[in-house]
Amino acid sequence: MNLLNLNNSEREVFHVLQKRGPLTKHEILAVCDIRPSNLNRIIAYLLNEGMIVEEGQDISSGGRKPSIFDIRKDHSYIIGVQMSHLSIKVVLTDLKMQILQNEERLRTPDCAWDRETVMASVLDFAYRALKKSGISEERLLCIGVGVSGTVDYRTGIIGPADHVSFLDWPHLNVKSELEEHFRCPVYVDLGANAVAIGEYLYGSGQNCTSLAVLGYSAALSSAFISNGKLVRSATNSENHFAHTVINVAGEQCACGNRGCLQTYASISVVVREVMRRIALGENCSLDVNNFDMDTYRFISILQAAYAGDKVCTEEIKKSAYFYGIGLSNYVSLLSPEIVVLTGPFVGYDELYFETAVNIAKNILAKKGITKTCFQKYTHLGKEKGSLAISAAALAFECYMNSPIVSR
Repeated sequence: MNLLNLNNSEREVFHVLQKRGPLTKHEILAVCDIRPSNLNRIIAYLLNEGMIVEEGQDISSGGRKPSIFDIRKDHSYIIGVQMSHLSIKVVLTDLKMQILQNEERLRTPDCAWDRETVMASVLDFAYRALKKSGISEERLLCIGVGVSGTVDYRTGIIGPADHVSFLDWPHLNVKSELEEHFRCPVYVDLGANAVAIGEYLYGSGQNCTSLAVLGYSAALSSAFISNGKLVRSATNSENHFAHTVINVAGEQCACGNRGCLQTYASISVVVREVMRRIALGENCSLDVNNFDMDTYRFISILQAAYAGDKVCTEEIKKSAYFYGIGLSNYVSLLSPEIVVLTGPFVGYDELYFETAVNIAKNILAKKGITKTCFQKYTHLGKEKGSLAISAAALAFECYMNSPIVSR
């Protein structure tokens, strides 16, 4: 039952059933460039190898009822890992990307977040997920890891922290660490790339040719898929969108340039401006002694804005305004059919999302660009950790040598 032994036509049918099944033979032929006689042979072979199953029969339009086929979901399993500035999450999925187990650790201001502690949590969560499901390590097909910041997807080594990375785990080789403990391939990539692949193959991108993912979290991240292939960064970083210039005479950025989007629309800027206005004596409902890290300050700012606080609302709108300008520039340049805005804060805050998207749409409309669809959060893994699930999806595509990953 080795998936790697499949020829190109067999692999194509398996991929279609894995992502869109259950399907009848007629429905498979509609999306695969395969002759009916060849499909009959492929179906028979996949059934005999235990890779697919017959799910039942469809309604007949006259004559014999057509059989419905799908992959065997418990053929093998995948682990997806999310490693970010804010959280560690591990999911165990079947081949349909359905979550069987979900383990998570959120970062708090007083908890350790060094490389040893984080890797220990990842390993502990992975073993725990397998044990809870009663699944042996031998049935683990592969492991996928999505890393926020900078990572070499070929070696799995996380880059040193700099102006585009919030992870202080320099030279940590995630791939080798996991492969020492699990006897299966491990694939590591940028978190934004993983989310883009997951959404393109399993979410709203299934019927489009280009899709962009723009994240708003500890940093502004981006990923782009065009004509079925992931467009990779030359520097293995996901934060280039953050350093697009929107004001050449603007504030100094940590990267050395002036007026980068990061200096106007990032979480740290929102926190800084709210705190500055409080220090100047403006009336604000925040309890400034009750939080520490910028991440948690921002959540408190959102909550205050929902409650009607003027200072917090104004700073969120101002940040969203600049993000909308950056968003319009991105769309003008690359023209993606769908733009997915992700991250815990875009997903959490309707005010930010609506303000940013409306600004972008207004600017784009003046250029005659009106067909791009803006989507809040992902369809794959929504509310359940889209990065971890997407990392599992990424791993499967890498394992199957899919052209989308271009490794």
